[in-house]
Amino acid sequence: MSQRMLTLLALLALLVLLPLGCLGTPQPDPPNIDPGHVFGWGTLGPPTVLIQGEAGAVVPSDAVLRIWSLQQQDPPADVTPAPDGSFSVEVPGNVGEEFRLQSRLDGDRSVPVDVVVVGEGPGLVAPAPRPLADCLRTSPALETTVPAGGRAVVRLRNDCAEPVVVSRVALRAPVSPFSVISPFVVPTAPMDLPVGWVMPIVVEYSPAAGGPDEEILLIETTLPVVDRRPITLVGAP
Repeated sequence: MSQRMLTLLALLALLVLLPLGCLGTPQPDPPNIDPGHVFGWGTLGPPTVLIQGEAGAVVPSDAVLRIWSLQQQDPPADVTPAPDGSFSVEVPGNVGEEFRLQSRLDGDRSVPVDVVVVGEGPGLVAPAPRPLADCLRTSPALETTVPAGGRAVVRLRNDCAEPVVVSRVALRAPVSPFSVISPFVVPTAPMDLPVGWVMPIVVEYSPAAGGPDEEILLIETTLPVVDRRPITLVGAP
């Protein structure tokens, strides 16, 4: 048998041993946002901040970046990055406020990233402070789907060493197809959450014309420290 034939047989044997997945179509990268490549600073004129990402901030670059203000009621800003993943957008808000960034592509969504614009001049944004992150937890942690005409439950669990005072459970924008129907009858009434207890927060979704709809649920505490937990609500058909 010739050397050429032996080489061909060896290659065929190697192909048989390879996992089938290695021969399939390469899968696209899931959408992602890298806060280490994001900058933000205040602007002159109306209360706005400029948020910019350098090359590689959004991956892949054909994903759409959505930016929410967690303290203003304006609609989110949708940004199409440049081919290198960079972007620049001016959004309503002030220095020191929190913003939620999330990229999405073909139905896939990145993990939401919450940041604070920390200074008047250009500089990297900082992670939004969550001082009770190690003991006050939400389930789901960052976002949940709410069926059309139905409800979803977000559970807040207190594993801290002392009771937590929940000062506010409310939607970021009060006019919304979503509504909080439990536990607050009066949305601004503070509630004590004892150690080891779970507070179920029930939200309801009544679709608006033209959906799909999204909004952010804000869970805020005042004691033992000030904390905020944003949960993105995604309306399902």
